[in-house]
Amino acid sequence: MKILYGAKKLESPPFDGGWIGAQVTPVDRMLSAGGVTNVIIRGINVERHTGVTFVTDQILPAELEDCKITKGTAATLAGSTLSFVGEGRVRVTGRVGNRRVALDVDMIQRVGDVVDVRISYVAGTFADGLNSEALVRIAGKDRSSMPVFTTQDHATSTYVRNPDCWAADLHGELTCASAWNSMGGHTRAGTLVTPRHTICARHYPIPNGTTLRFIAEDNTVHERSVVQHSYGLQFDSHGVSSDFMVLLLDSDLPASIKPCKILGNDVFDVAEGSYWGAGGFAGLSLDKQELSIINPIRSLDWRRVTYAPALDGQFADFHEHIVSGDSGNPMFLVINGELALCTTFTTRSSGSFVGTYEAGINGVIATLDGMEGVSTGYTLTRVDLSGFPAV
Repeated sequence: MKILYGAKKLESPPFDGGWIGAQVTPVDRMLSAGGVTNVIIRGINVERHTGVTFVTDQILPAELEDCKITKGTAATLAGSTLSFVGEGRVRVTGRVGNRRVALDVDMIQRVGDVVDVRISYVAGTFADGLNSEALVRIAGKDRSSMPVFTTQDHATSTYVRNPDCWAADLHGELTCASAWNSMGGHTRAGTLVTPRHTICARHYPIPNGTTLRFIAEDNTVHERSVVQHSYGLQFDSHGVSSDFMVLLLDSDLPASIKPCKILGNDVFDVAEGSYWGAGGFAGLSLDKQELSIINPIRSLDWRRVTYAPALDGQFADFHEHIVSGDSGNPMFLVINGELALCTTFTTRSSGSFVGTYEAGINGVIATLDGMEGVSTGYTLTRVDLSGFPAV
């Protein structure tokens, strides 16, 4: 397999019984300066460098462990970073789970080039707004504020929401996330998207007869059983299958359990799809421990959402690696105080973009209703993006 400059896809072994798709992350580094002008491109403040020499370092996928360079001298390796030494190709070997993986990575230098370096987001834009939502909430907080619950006793169905969680004002919104199920316990997460339909990961399925547990803002427990699922009704977009699975529950959840909205594909009217250089924008994720995690979204396109660990910068204290058992957990964007589902974890670094599959999911909802002999009339609800400027 080869990974070339530009973050090509790496196919890797199974994660929670499914597949892993990962990316190397290119990071530009300037060796010699030239002329600089400041421009704005699709809502991002950019430094345009002319007549400069840039090299590109590469960040290896987060799931790749025990890495070492086994061929080539064009880079040095420290941690997960390949640093440019000279033009050429290096081979990196490592481990994903119990399988060995080899990557061929091209190290590139550009001399006298015109290079755009993404610096920050323009104030008032979609990405700037997302980061502002997170920064306001984490001000004065630390890692101790990440747990959503202070008490999680699955055996006695006792749950107490954490008033000191950095996302405590979103507790009502977070009721959409199931805290437990009878199939996987605290793993195999499901997220409520209508009063009676839940989304989980298709590669980490939840079968009929499974009980899902949801916790209201006042800590009241509500349980529902899965009566139909979409595992055999996979839906595609542009010929590409998603990793979403839709569940029909035996009855509606009460109003105290709030279904989340989704991020629609109209997001591309207000946001640039690739945010590698500008640091990413803040997504709120949950894991199997019910921690409120900030894993910045690095790129977003019609097929997938790519997220990366916040290893440094303003969100570093609120980072947690995605690990086996986290699959199916949601990644939200916080938009004007509302949660919008963006993806569910397929791998440690990417998941299907829900907006692309909106029509397919709505079709599956109707199909599952018909299979059960009910007519809920429910569909996904998009979050409102009309307040953001077009880019």
